[in-house]
Amino acid sequence: MKKFTLTILMIIISCSVKGQVESYVPFPTENAQWSVCDDKYSLYGDTIIDGIKYSKVYKQTSDSAFEFDINKAEYFCAIRNDEENKRVYGIYRDLLPVINAIGVEIDHPTKEMLLYDFSLKIGDTVSVVNFDEVDVAGYISYVDFVRVEVLGVYIYDGNGSYDLLNLYDNDSIVTLENGEQRRRMLLISIGGTVSQYWIEGIGSNEGPFVHDIYGFLEYSPKRLLCYKENDDYLYYQDEFDVDGDVDCFSSKYYAVDIKENDINNHISIYPNPANGIVNVENISDNECYVDIYNNKGQRIISKTIVSSSAIDISHLSCGLYIINVNSNNENKSYRLIKN
Repeated sequence: MKKFTLTILMIIISCSVKGQVESYVPFPTENAQWSVCDDKYSLYGDTIIDGIKYSKVYKQTSDSAFEFDINKAEYFCAIRNDEENKRVYGIYRDLLPVINAIGVEIDHPTKEMLLYDFSLKIGDTVSVVNFDEVDVAGYISYVDFVRVEVLGVYIYDGNGSYDLLNLYDNDSIVTLENGEQRRRMLLISIGGTVSQYWIEGIGSNEGPFVHDIYGFLEYSPKRLLCYKENDDYLYYQDEFDVDGDVDCFSSKYYAVDIKENDINNHISIYPNPANGIVNVENISDNECYVDIYNNKGQRIISKTIVSSSAIDISHLSCGLYIINVNSNNENKSYRLIKN
């Protein structure tokens, strides 16, 4: 495990891109589209709200790969840029209660709410609104983030497991598909349950309107698969396009109530998601070691088990975790969602 981690770190250092990005890149105002798992968001037209011009965002969802069709989409929200302060604001389509980061309803003075602040320095905090889960939650919620220097991101390997990749803020440039470079910043929610990175002019790696702790069982965490402007793809996260096709579509990023099984030795980890006890069964060796890591790559549970075991995770915060099963035969990692 230590050898693997060191190898990843060396790759990151050797591949770090250091350069200068000339100026701030604001969010687009037209001809842009984001593909987020089975959702597509597209800019389509303008609107005037309280005397201010906004770009309208429409959303379309399907259970199979599709091309965005405005005639099948629904109005979702309106957005505008504050280029001078490097911020992006939005107005959700419906007037709903607004909940702050600690779950208390607040009186919001305006319809407009902050979606992004790209002026943040290391250690700065910000409250940004989540629009993506409103249909499930029934209210609009804020999440408090802090900008950090390093962020652990789990990369899907295409075979049911995830590799931990550490991103560093001193390598804060992303090269797009057309060779253009954009600034990136790394953030983790205050409390440590949500981590994201934001790219100027695009939004977060989980989607342009996703900032949340995934507190609802019906709601599955998502990933931004593709972003395009004027029909040109500028950003593509192929490691999360889990159906294997370059179609910028996947089913929900995490399925609900699925057993994590290893085909070779039939290891089972269930229930998943879990909120109390998670079972690890069918270990081929007499004895093995089970470690659970949080979304920052920190080991938070370590246990030696024989054949099978029940592990109590009721004290953990909601979010994504990785279970590593290490035996004499092999070392395997599995995802786990705590709800």
